[in-house]
Formats: sequence, structure tokens, C-alpha cells
Amino acid sequence: MPDTPSIRVGSLGDRLAQNLRIAIIRGDLAPGSRLIEGALASEYDLSRGPVRDALRVLIDEHLVLPERKGYRVRGISEADVDELYGVRGALEALVIRSLSDAEEPIDWTEAERALKRMRQAADVGDWYEFARHDLGFHTSLYRLGPNRRAESMWNRIEPTFAVVLQQTNRQDVDLHPSMHDHAQLLDAVREGRVDDALEYLEEHLNGSRRRMKIALTEPRR
Repeated sequence: MPDTPSIRVGSLGDRLAQNLRIAIIRGDLAPGSRLIEGALASEYDLSRGPVRDALRVLIDEHLVLPERKGYRVRGISEADVDELYGVRGALEALVIRSLSDAEEPIDWTEAERALKRMRQAADVGDWYEFARHDLGFHTSLYRLGPNRRAESMWNRIEPTFAVVLQQTNRQDVDLHPSMHDHAQLLDAVREGRVDDALEYLEEHLNGSRRRMKIALTEPRR
């Protein structure tokens, strides 16, 4: 199993889902690999309930396929990366537009705190902590937006992006440019410069998409 630490932890099923999600996205579990409930329960010292919960989550994320006898790893392809970033781009563009239309003052503290911690992680080259707070930065924008369905949809794909960010950020020798991109995006959103914010968002997500596709072609580590 992979040695990359989990960004999110929760129930036993959530933790197993995260371990398997990391292994699948990193390629440690190759497409076509079989997953057996009993074998996973034995390996992780769990009952079959949490194992079933984890596998259901991964089926919903399109990382695993159910079969008559067990499950099979579907994996993640370049087409999947395009789908994920296409959905995320549409969602965040919606959030940015909704924030610009907000009638009440917005408290940007959570986004600013995430940005500060990204800067601290960049200063010491800690890509894992950077990924964690990168994710928190974007999540804070969804929480600030008035569209609760957009936030709910983000919550469904966020665990996949948590692992994707680990894969893309670890490629960066210097994390400061990415941090500056986020600062630029926050300034534009906060100042109501919607067109600029949408342009920065597109550039940011396209860069992350390219790095994820590169990660897919690299040999397993």
C-alpha cells in the first residue's frame, strides 16, 4: 500500500477508501486489479461493513467497478482527468460569479488563512502541507458562496482532488509560483474582478490538469 499520508481521515470506511484511492491514483493498484472484500478485510483487520462502504465510495468516484464476484480497479485515465477538471472548472466559475453578486459583506478569513499556510509550506518545500492548504483554500470559496448544491458537488469530488493535488504539487521544485497564483485569484475575487478571476482560475486548473497527465505517464514510485 502507498506511503503517502492521507489528507483526510474519518470513519474506518473513509480511511480505507482513502488508502485505496491513493493507491489507485498513484498507480500502485493498476487498472484491472481485483479487489476482494474478504482479502481487504483481512489485510486491514476490518469487518466487511467498512470494506463495503469504502468500495461503494470508490464506485461512486468511478475508480472501481463492481463485478459478479468482487470488484475491479478501473483506475484513472487522461479522459478521467479532463472530466474531473471540466466539472471542477464549471463549479468554481459558478462560485466565483456568485461571490461577485453577494449583497452582504464576505469574511475572507478562512481563505486568507489557507493562503498564509500555503506560503509557509512553500517556504520549506513541504508539498504535502501545501496540497492540504491548497485544497482548503478552494474549499473555503465554496463555503462562502451562496450555492449549497455547488458545495455539495465539490464535496463529492474533493477526495479525489485531495490525492490529485499530492501528485501534482510534488512535481514542483518551487511551490511559490502556485501560491502566488492563488493570491492573485483571491485578490481578483475579493475585488469583484470577475473576468480576471475566471481567467486566473482557468490558467491555474489547466496547469494542474497538465501536471496530473504527466504524473499518469511516470513510472510508479
